[in-house]
Amino acid sequence: GSQTGMPILRAMPLVFPDDRNVDNMIYQYMFGDNLLVGVFSDSIYLPKGTWINYWTGEKMSGEKTVYCNIPENRGGPLFIRGGAIIPFQKPMNYIGEKSLDTLLVRVYPEKNSSSTLWEDDGISFDYEKGAFAKTRFECSDSGKETELVIFPCEGSFSGMYQSRTFELEIHLPSKPGQVLVNGNADGNWEFNQGKVTLLVLQKNVREKQTITIVK
Repeated sequence: GSQTGMPILRAMPLVFPDDRNVDNMIYQYMFGDNLLVGVFSDSIYLPKGTWINYWTGEKMSGEKTVYCNIPENRGGPLFIRGGAIIPFQKPMNYIGEKSLDTLLVRVYPEKNSSSTLWEDDGISFDYEKGAFAKTRFECSDSGKETELVIFPCEGSFSGMYQSRTFELEIHLPSKPGQVLVNGNADGNWEFNQGKVTLLVLQKNVREKQTITIVK
């Protein structure tokens, strides 16, 4: 948001200006680039593209209104845009409670997509002087294999980590045959509930990591 001026909560017409179906929608909105949130209704309009029901994992094509069964303790429909790469910090009760050197990344492969994570010290305004880091993720899916590239981290900030662990969740329709990390077979991955999970240790944040999943 501080880089582009785009708000994190986005009205539908702001994100989909060419779709007349969203002109007067007030019961759904985009949260960032990839999360579609519905409120006060069990139906939601999916714009053009591929969308994944966060609660069920079901994949749907857009340009239609769908009705959702929503878990009792959830607020409403939640859909992920196909191709999304979403980094998460571990939940914290206060800044500094947990180290920032472990990152959870959820990936929803679809053709070619990318995402950039921006980070700073979380405390000061040094980011206004350029004290921040950015990490770019790119995912490509050919149908036969899925490749996720974590590019070298650029920039720096006070107290920045030098190595990092990625907890990857890569959503796939079926169990793959093989997972490679930087060209080497990795035997420590699991597949359950429609996703491959594995840990990738990046010993130096300035070095690229390539994860290849062979279908």
